[in-house]
Amino acid sequence: MRIFSIALFFVHLCFLPALGQERFIPHITDLNGDFQTWIILENISTEFDTFQLSVYTKEGYPRPPVLGSLQPGEIQIYEQLDLLGNEPDVGSSHFLIGSENHPATNIKFSVAYGLKSGEGSPAYAPEMNDVAPLWRLFAGNWPEVYDAIAVVNFGEEAATIKVVHRALDRTMIKEFVMAENALPLSKTLYVIGGMNSIFDRTKSPIFEIESNQNIGVSALQGDLPDSQYLWVNLATPQEPR
Repeated sequence: MRIFSIALFFVHLCFLPALGQERFIPHITDLNGDFQTWIILENISTEFDTFQLSVYTKEGYPRPPVLGSLQPGEIQIYEQLDLLGNEPDVGSSHFLIGSENHPATNIKFSVAYGLKSGEGSPAYAPEMNDVAPLWRLFAGNWPEVYDAIAVVNFGEEAATIKVVHRALDRTMIKEFVMAENALPLSKTLYVIGGMNSIFDRTKSPIFEIESNQNIGVSALQGDLPDSQYLWVNLATPQEPR
């Protein structure tokens, strides 16, 4: 079964973005896995524009920034290595969009996730700009599909991240700590359910992702057993309760 598969602590703090209107792509697939990522850039305006990407490894360490430009109305599509670099042993995991000198106001980013080989159809996910300490999603019908998430810590401190299964009245059914001491700008992956899960989906489809820091959450679903078809699941930020 294929499942899509940032003394050092203070270095992380030096590269933390200012939160608010931050734009980001929270997940780039692992080069050693079964999936690949295509990155799509669109200049939606009638003006020339430039961009800068702040790229991070899964552990939250910065990689060299990526700069580029698009003509009015231009569309560019890249495989991940072609845009983010050709160092597979380092691995680009996620990136922030724009900088003070290259805000990329008119350039929209999205990604497509799909199998490296075989038939199927990719999932298209737009750039994100929401961060919150609490997120909610609704799970699919296991074991016909699986639910997976990518979580980036946008806080200024290490994060504890939990997956909490809740009933309709929000009483807790079960919780699982998916990450402890996740460094700022690091990314954590977790498969909530599918063919095997510690959660009982028949009790409720409601799952919440909780943290003591602001996080960004991206959710994907795929068919089982081969993940030929992928699609984006809706994960929404919530006000802490």
